[in-house]
Amino acid sequence: MQIDEQINRVADWVRYPLPAAFSRDAEEESTKLWRTVRAATDASGSRVLAAQLTAAKTVLGQFHHRRYRFRRRPIDLAKAIICLSQVADDHQRIPPDLTPVVGRFADRRTQVEVGTSLLDGFEPELVEAGILLVAAHAAGSPELRRVLFLAYLRRYQDSRAPADLEHGIELGDRVIATTDDAEIIEALARAYLDRYALHTHLDDLERARELLHDVPSARGALGVAYRLLYDHTGIDNHLDRAIDFCESTHLAIALARRFERDATLPDLDRAWTLVVPPVDVESAADIVALLLLRYRHRGDRSSLDRAVTLAKDTLAELPDHHPRLHGLHLALAAALHQRYLGGGAEADLHQAVKNATWAHRSRPANNTAPDSGAVLAEIHLTRYARNGVGADLDAAARLTTDAAVSARIHHARYLATQDRAEIDRAVELGDQAVRTTRAGRASLPDRQAQLALHLRIRDAEGDLAMATALAEGAVAATGTDHVDLPDRRAVLADAYLARFRADPDAAHLAEAVSASERAWELVRADPQHPRRIRRAGELARCLLEAARIDAPVPADTVRALADEVFLAPSASPHDQVAAQHAVGELLLAIGEPDLAVPVLDAAIRLLPSLPPREADWADRLGTQSGLVQAAVAARCAVADPAGAVTVAELGRGVLLAAEAGIRVDLSQLRSARSQLADRFEWVCERLNTPDFPTSERKRWWRDYDELLAEIRDLPGFGDFLAEPAERSLRPEAGTAVLVSAHRRGGHAVLVRSDAEPVVVDLPDLVDVEARVAAMLNVVQGNSLAMQMRRRPVLLDTLAWLWDAVVGPVISALPSTRVWWVPTGVLGLLPLHAAGHPGEQGALDLVVSSYTPSLRVLRAARSRPPAAERRVLAVAMPQDLATAAEEVKSLRGTTLVDTAATGDAVLAAMGKATWAHFACHAITDPVSPAAGGLVLHDRDVLLPEIGGLHLPDAELAYLSACSTANHGTRHADEVLHLASAFHLAGFRHVIATLWPLHDTTGATAAHAFYDRLPDSPTAPDAATTLRHVTRELRDSDPQRPDRWAALIHSGP
Repeated sequence: MQIDEQINRVADWVRYPLPAAFSRDAEEESTKLWRTVRAATDASGSRVLAAQLTAAKTVLGQFHHRRYRFRRRPIDLAKAIICLSQVADDHQRIPPDLTPVVGRFADRRTQVEVGTSLLDGFEPELVEAGILLVAAHAAGSPELRRVLFLAYLRRYQDSRAPADLEHGIELGDRVIATTDDAEIIEALARAYLDRYALHTHLDDLERARELLHDVPSARGALGVAYRLLYDHTGIDNHLDRAIDFCESTHLAIALARRFERDATLPDLDRAWTLVVPPVDVESAADIVALLLLRYRHRGDRSSLDRAVTLAKDTLAELPDHHPRLHGLHLALAAALHQRYLGGGAEADLHQAVKNATWAHRSRPANNTAPDSGAVLAEIHLTRYARNGVGADLDAAARLTTDAAVSARIHHARYLATQDRAEIDRAVELGDQAVRTTRAGRASLPDRQAQLALHLRIRDAEGDLAMATALAEGAVAATGTDHVDLPDRRAVLADAYLARFRADPDAAHLAEAVSASERAWELVRADPQHPRRIRRAGELARCLLEAARIDAPVPADTVRALADEVFLAPSASPHDQVAAQHAVGELLLAIGEPDLAVPVLDAAIRLLPSLPPREADWADRLGTQSGLVQAAVAARCAVADPAGAVTVAELGRGVLLAAEAGIRVDLSQLRSARSQLADRFEWVCERLNTPDFPTSERKRWWRDYDELLAEIRDLPGFGDFLAEPAERSLRPEAGTAVLVSAHRRGGHAVLVRSDAEPVVVDLPDLVDVEARVAAMLNVVQGNSLAMQMRRRPVLLDTLAWLWDAVVGPVISALPSTRVWWVPTGVLGLLPLHAAGHPGEQGALDLVVSSYTPSLRVLRAARSRPPAAERRVLAVAMPQDLATAAEEVKSLRGTTLVDTAATGDAVLAAMGKATWAHFACHAITDPVSPAAGGLVLHDRDVLLPEIGGLHLPDAELAYLSACSTANHGTRHADEVLHLASAFHLAGFRHVIATLWPLHDTTGATAAHAFYDRLPDSPTAPDAATTLRHVTRELRDSDPQRPDRWAALIHSGP
């Protein structure tokens, strides 16, 4: 409704007979106009608006004056005065009987009488009108100054307008110069405390304390002043005085402060008894903090729920812009965060982020407010620990400079990047946090435990001994009821376990097992404890070390742990997988493979849920190294090779499988339900589009799951995008060989189209990590020493591979066509080239290909072959001297040097069916998703390549460095350039396991294309590459670095 219409409506009620002015309609319409007038401002200078506001105030003033004359209600008089005083320049607007009260003909005595009588009321309008009338006459009257001083303070409590507080303090200082009235002095002191709450100026606190010392009846307020002085200055004497003077709730807060300082539990217990509802707004945030202390140190869960309720209820009562909003939002965030840590409800964690974010954005501009940045950073760290999304870690790093929190951030960054500087910085900051925390502080044990973790991870000389000493101190200083005691015992166990692994002293292992058992027992009785399964996994890892040195391991404990890992659905998926992996390994070590199978299978099935699908590729890489190998070993131990194939498929290439799930052929679905197919395709296109915000991608994945369920309900579509069954993964011809290594030997599973899978035991397939590390060291190193060692190390590696893997496998093969499916770091080894010098080896006896997974192989076979050969050749001769020579014979689109920009190459790939790249490539051993092709203007990374959808793509030849190297850290993700090109749609990919000499690379490429038929398809790509590799070998058999790196991937 426009203001003119509102004015006319109220003007009508002024003209109507008096009783009508008290009708419901009159009340509603006058209230609307009142709100409009109060909210409006004519600061814009608009004459039209100024005239409208003048008319509105005049009509409202006359309306309320008329009502006042009829029923004599003070509220109507107050509103009439407020409105008419603003238009009093025109005395004709003022009703005659209000002339002594409002306007230029007002009478001083009448104004004072009316004003003081209005100030006896409680409604805000009465106080405002009273101040209007009295303010003009207070200068010469001490009594009126006193009345006005108290009125300003009353209005501040309602309006929270800083100007009212400033006026009140100014008047109050003048009033106490002429009176020793205790009520006035205490009121002024409280006004100074209120101003301190707004601006945190120490002078205001000191002034409040000075005033309150002269008021014996204000001991409680004096205690509050001393407690605030302690919070501001950290001077211990202030806190002692606060405890002497404070009463009830404020004494509870002061005792809680002393508990935080001295860790004296009687103070905490006494403080708890002093908290009696209702809690006032000013104290609510501090009482929430007290309740959280009681929960953490006494294990009283009711205190935690009470803290959340108190914070929520108090926030619901506060108006916008209240000075306590910031503290209460922060308190609620801390309470919700703690409840999530204690109960695992994700809703609490998400709400904690919202409240802490609000608090941080609205934080006061002073340096004594609670560190909202540190609180929010800790919550982001918790969410990162649960979901693994790097954005949370980045947000945490931006938010705080607190040493203890920053140390945890650097610790997490080290785990993500393996950058040694990060863990060094974590230790430095953690040490700073411990050294700057006074002995006896309640926060010291937590900081000691955190520093112990940093030192254990860094593992420099002396770090492990210091870590155990710090962890021992943290445990000793932690009360038996403290909710963090299990965590601190776990830190102690971890430190001793690390010492045992570094120096196999059985005493260290015994300490680790003892501390871990006690940590588990502390949480075992609580079925809802979110870290119960984590403690079980840690104990399993300790017992696994005992089993490996043939120390006795209690069978009943192991079985209890096996049961335990299925009983914590509220635990994070990461904790569940880690614990199930540890328990499964333990069961294998003590000879219980039948029990290990379901435990390890459960972990494998959870792997896709570890990182959220809406995250970036780099955040979705798995970290459970060795899990697939353990699951395969367990299945082979119970004579279930088909199950071994299934778990290997489910546990490897998780990211690739998820991405492939949004690149599905919908032709059959479209024939059955075209609209459903269109909806599913639309969602898949969104998910396949890079740079969508995380929140959007999360929503699309939810839609994807709902549509997938709807599709599977259709007749004949029950297995649409279902988990792969072993039979569906069998190759059409030849043999796929799954190769997996475990601690006590490996296995190969031969998968054929015409028979059940067969296991070949590989007892000599041990110490694989050491072999791989030695090989990578020489093929990637450029020093003269590495070059001299390269030939003997590679020859030894090929001979070992023949003896340990390839020889036994070939002896069991029914045909000469092989697809190698190596798990873990075995994927970095040249299985296709295994053999002893001068003897027949793999290159002579079989045609080898590799595949990231059997699903990828199946998908490559199912795609229709290319109908024409459209070639894209990309060369960077500025980087590789032979690059131009390598591509000049290829007929098609050629992008060289400056023409080979990232965007140009990606666009050209969309039109090509064959692609050749003669350029440098980058690999990232920590995060394979950061690898890619080095082009003229930028690097084209794996997610960009894998994000392409090229249904006609046939062959990609990647004549670049290490394009099939997936690194060691995320080996089972099988993520490298070759797999990214498969994901984009290429059926065949030629890649390299390590960098090739430029001349060798050019020679191999020419020979490959010369031998390959000039047709749209490349069915003989593997056979052709084998011939090329044998020719290179025969020309220089002692230099496997020049011929063993090239591999074929595809059908």
